[in-house]
Amino acid sequence: MNPFIQFFTNPRNAFLELKDSKKWIFVFIVICFFNSMLAMISLPYAKDSIIKSFEKKEDFIRDKLGDEQYDKMLEEALIINKTKIVITGITGFLNFLIMTLLAAVLCYMLSIPAGLPGVYIDYLKIFSYASIVTMISIVLRMLIVPLIGNGMFDFSLAYFLPGSMKESYLGNVLTVVNPFYIWFLYMVFLGCENLLGAEKKKSIIVVFLYLIFVVLIRMIFFYMSTLF
Repeated sequence: MNPFIQFFTNPRNAFLELKDSKKWIFVFIVICFFNSMLAMISLPYAKDSIIKSFEKKEDFIRDKLGDEQYDKMLEEALIINKTKIVITGITGFLNFLIMTLLAAVLCYMLSIPAGLPGVYIDYLKIFSYASIVTMISIVLRMLIVPLIGNGMFDFSLAYFLPGSMKESYLGNVLTVVNPFYIWFLYMVFLGCENLLGAEKKKSIIVVFLYLIFVVLIRMIFFYMSTLF
């Protein structure tokens, strides 16, 4: 059966079938392609994020480069042309590839002390397939943003924090309190249990440890961002 249909109808069996490397490679290529396409399609929705990122460093840029140069940089950043679309597509592909590789490395390292079976490529299969959840959330966000007129919308609890608190340690922690991220973690759990054949208890422990490390990494990166 089509693995993309089984993702919704029978994900446990889908993970069992992903043991076949040929089928997984096909799934992986399709997911990479769609991530690249979504990055290009979602480019117009990034306007609010671009403006916000400039506003965070507005005083610094204006002091160093002047008002005219700041306005010119912001204007150029907001321009959408064919070159930027292509670069965004390539960046989307590379971003997905790198983040999936790193996530699989982290989970694989956590699995060793937990006593889970499998080799690194098995964890790469799990995380690449589970990333379909992220793609679904991106598509839904693109549908919702025009309706509510807020380009900063997301599905996490952090969205409901007051403006100043979103850029805080609490805001970073609450970004993982997200129905789609919980669904993603559940898919990772199913992958550990079915593709690897791991015990349910050990699979839960590894997913929980992975979540803790993700939160810690986010907090470290947030702290580093405050230094500049």
